[in-house]
Amino acid sequence: MPIFDRQDIIQQATVPDNLDQPPRFGAITECVKDAFLLELRHFFNTAYTQARIGELPRIDKYSVAGDVATDPLETAVSLIRSFPDMVEDMPLIAVLATTGKNTKLSISGHDTSLVVPDAKVLSSLDGPFILEDGMTIILTSQPGGKVSSQQTSTFIFPASMFANIGAATLDEVISVINIQALYVQAFKYVNGSNIKLELRAGGPNGMAFPNKITITGGTALAALGFTVGQTDQNYGTGKQAMHRHHMAADMSVAIEVVAESENVRTELTDLLYDFISYTLSDRMYTFYGRSTFNNAIIDENYQIIIRDNEIAFSGEQETPRLGDSRDKIYINRLNIPVTAIMYSDRIATNKDNSVTIPIISPNLIFSEFPIPN
Repeated sequence: MPIFDRQDIIQQATVPDNLDQPPRFGAITECVKDAFLLELRHFFNTAYTQARIGELPRIDKYSVAGDVATDPLETAVSLIRSFPDMVEDMPLIAVLATTGKNTKLSISGHDTSLVVPDAKVLSSLDGPFILEDGMTIILTSQPGGKVSSQQTSTFIFPASMFANIGAATLDEVISVINIQALYVQAFKYVNGSNIKLELRAGGPNGMAFPNKITITGGTALAALGFTVGQTDQNYGTGKQAMHRHHMAADMSVAIEVVAESENVRTELTDLLYDFISYTLSDRMYTFYGRSTFNNAIIDENYQIIIRDNEIAFSGEQETPRLGDSRDKIYINRLNIPVTAIMYSDRIATNKDNSVTIPIISPNLIFSEFPIPN
């Protein structure tokens, strides 16, 4: 068994195999299937899982049947039964999602919030960072949303807070900054293989919008990859405000095990139990799109909440393949009810009717409640 620390459990995003083809907004059923497909592939590709199984299954997604007289979760098995020469496709784990019902998440409409970009600065380095005891970084921000509220923040890097300050890791630098931060917050910026240190205006005692952040000095700038005068603000010309809308649905995901022998079916079923009991638990029974944690990634704003108390296996079955009644396929099905939520951002209009190129200004954003009719 691998070494496991419960303190390592954090909320994290589902990472696509192909970064050019991630689960996207606008196809909620396909998004749910894609997320489960990716998580199952990651699970079965781990060394721990591979050591417990004789043959890795093919994991793919299937559409559901549209005929009301047909079991909507029967598509994958029916396909294999119809083509007896598809031996190379087994063992198979098929991911299917039935259409569900629309879900209303609040008493209001689908408009959830106004979204504005963060005021942030990015380093040019990803670590390890060559720091020295007592080095500093100094910056200013506007936690009160006005120029008059400007505050100067100085962050000190003591050697005692690093395993090796001469080779400080990105996670260590982020931790040291956030321990001291009041008006900014440090993050790990991740966009594919591009990983950097991000400093974002706001923090525990500051407002995210409107705000501005500027690097003003410090002895650690070169080591961290920042320069004096590096600045960003999230209001004014060229800054786009967006209205965030949601769509949500309750649906059921079927994970179907298809094998040529009872033993392989049992192996795969046991591993799916592990997937439910450990992997989904470690993910807090929730899958997130990458945009949840990195606003540089657009159009992957989704959340899939797994209703773990309703997960159930439907029972083992055997069914003959066409052509030879002695040739059987062995099936088991796992039903996972989920609530899927997807978010989309649309351009926000301004009070001055500047809809062609809307800009963010504290005095222009239309935020009043609509008049009842």
